[in-house]
Amino acid sequence: MISGTVVDMSGRTLSGQTTEAFYISMRHAKPLCIGLNCALGSENMVPFIQVCRAQPGALNQLNQPLRPPPSL
Repeated sequence: MISGTVVDMSGRTLSGQTTEAFYISMRHAKPLCIGLNCALGSENMVPFIQVCRAQPGALNQLNQPLRPPPSL
């Protein structure tokens, strides 16, 4: 499991990466999951989570493509 923290509304992590860059830099490790801490509060995290969920190639535990939920 890998977790990152979005520290401000620009969507940057503690290391300065965008949410998308963080996801791309971690996916090669093929972790069980990649998550984001809700340092901004759950409502402000929605756009950043949607970026991660929309990435092509993201698979669930059954090796099926992830689909965004009807609403977050």
